[in-house]
Amino acid sequence: MQELQNPEHRKALEIVYGYLGQKNIFLPTEVGLLFGHWTKEHRIPHAANLFRQGLVKEILVMIAHGDGRSCWPEGAAEHHRQLLIANGVPSEAIISEPIAWNTLDECQKAIPILAASEGLSEETIRTWKWALISDQTHQLRASLCFKKWNPDTTWTVNLPASLPETLENVREAVAEVGKLALYAWKGDIAGLPRPSEEVLKAYEVLMKLV
Repeated sequence: MQELQNPEHRKALEIVYGYLGQKNIFLPTEVGLLFGHWTKEHRIPHAANLFRQGLVKEILVMIAHGDGRSCWPEGAAEHHRQLLIANGVPSEAIISEPIAWNTLDECQKAIPILAASEGLSEETIRTWKWALISDQTHQLRASLCFKKWNPDTTWTVNLPASLPETLENVREAVAEVGKLALYAWKGDIAGLPRPSEEVLKAYEVLMKLV
């Protein structure tokens, strides 16, 4: 991956990461919702690390197998599960239900799936502490989408994976702004925060690189 060398470009990406990343303080939670990815692994060892630190007791994975979208022959869902185990998460702490095709799907189905798995009511599951686990480009959309479809959930914390300052991630950050706008237009996220002038200027810098 091509790393950014220009300090101005690195600073701009850092600012946009700050807007899209939505990192909270690290506090223990009952369950971590790991937002899946069809082709990249970086969120998976991060989620496993949170488990090893005692910040999540269980990890919920709902990404579908892929039907051609995934780059892994065993499918995205099974690859996520296997890599979590390889990174120290016991299989009994992983709830894998490969039924979600996008962020909206994951947010809408998370509480019913976890309630069924635990044998508890959805009302009880909504009182649990949730960790939302994505990365510095996707975390804001994941968080706002989860809040939109689960407004009665009492406590969530954002624990995104860090990303390197590369040209590829610049492209993903720029594309994510468009995805945020689409989700907002469809009504699938709650309360999109207005970006500051600093964020807008940083975004303009990154736009020139893609």
